[in-house]
Amino acid sequence: MKKTYLFLLAAFMLAACTPSENNTPKELKGISLNKKSIEVEVDDSYQLRVWYEPEDAEDSAPEVEWESDNTKIAKVSQSGKVTGVKIGKTTVTATCGKFTAECEVEVVKATSEPKNPDDHDDPENQDEVKFSVSPTSIDCTADGGKFTISVTAEGAVWSAESSESWVVLSQKSDLGSADVVVSVESSKSSTETTAEITFECADKTKIVTITRAGVKYFSVSSSKKVRFSSGNLRYQASTSTWSFAENQYDIVGSDNENISSTYSGWIDLFGWGTGQNPTNASSKNSDYPTSFKDWGANPILNGGDESNQWRTLSLDEWKYLIDSRANASSKRGKGKVNGIEGCIFLPDDWTLPSGVSFTSIDYSWSDNQYSVAEWEKMEKNGAIFLPNAGFRYYSSYGEMYIGNVNNSYGHYWTSNPSDTSGKAHYIDFGSDKSYGITTTYHSDKCDGLSVRLVQDL
Repeated sequence: MKKTYLFLLAAFMLAACTPSENNTPKELKGISLNKKSIEVEVDDSYQLRVWYEPEDAEDSAPEVEWESDNTKIAKVSQSGKVTGVKIGKTTVTATCGKFTAECEVEVVKATSEPKNPDDHDDPENQDEVKFSVSPTSIDCTADGGKFTISVTAEGAVWSAESSESWVVLSQKSDLGSADVVVSVESSKSSTETTAEITFECADKTKIVTITRAGVKYFSVSSSKKVRFSSGNLRYQASTSTWSFAENQYDIVGSDNENISSTYSGWIDLFGWGTGQNPTNASSKNSDYPTSFKDWGANPILNGGDESNQWRTLSLDEWKYLIDSRANASSKRGKGKVNGIEGCIFLPDDWTLPSGVSFTSIDYSWSDNQYSVAEWEKMEKNGAIFLPNAGFRYYSSYGEMYIGNVNNSYGHYWTSNPSDTSGKAHYIDFGSDKSYGITTTYHSDKCDGLSVRLVQDL
């Protein structure tokens, strides 16, 4: 019994004397200062602070030694307190073992304002790490988008975290100042949603609030609602890329004449049903499909980049939107955005924003005229603008032309072929001021018309 007791006691003492891995001092890999440069007034002070890499190497690190290159300009104490002596520039160096870190110091003339002598003496003072983020709030439409948040934290380690999965950050931490790109995913909900991005640096916390508007919907039947894409559809053949125009008023215009399977620019006028063959530029209707091939079956780069997320409205859906939904006549009108003529549709749950006006008129382009800034207000509340982008057609000799770009011609395909052979239905904003907004026309399938896609809600 006595032997057993002695054995256990020896084992306990051996274990107590053997350092565990958790207590092993971490090797110092470097140091940095909380400031790379500072400005102090004559007779004023600033407290520099050393950061260790890794943080838990501080306990075993050698004592820091401080030195000023020119003590006649600024002196530094062995605690890192820098004091301005006379106007000029110098460098303060902190040395810890084999590692050094520097801070550029500029001493300036003292102001007449009384200063708090404790402002720079407290290592935990709020001015020690000038940590800020800008902007502190972001409002966006249901389409989402990309936004930039500027983080100011010179020489300091900071971190960031989003409260919602639909807000994605380009980076979640860094040392020093940086720009964080915030990607906000689009929404299919009519409800406004919010998210918070929490930025932390030392003992400071900053919050950026993201507010994403709910989807502004449009009724296209008694039971079906849709959202419109953020711009007209376009295609780049050289990269096989589908995309929506960056702005609702953007048009390609005469460059559509360059349509080919190798063209490196954008086209935004398409023959009917060419979702699988967008560069088909044949002048023969017989070279176009008898059954509709929807452009929305393709991944669209800034529309979710997945197949079958978008589609083309049918003839009946366009008719319902234009003429049959509740208060239809008051939710449409012609106008100009950024100098481009086109047709404006307002969502079912429309609210007119302050600072702008809207007139529901079908026969004039002069009443609803918006600058880019004014249209941003309309767009934020869900207004849709279909620009007059012209059309591609062929002469009797088979020569291609781009006709009436922004000259009162807005032609947009439906998904329906016509009873007349080789033709398909489209909506028309009118060829002059005497025309309204109609859905009674059909055109040759080989003609190149505009496409605006929708997404079912």
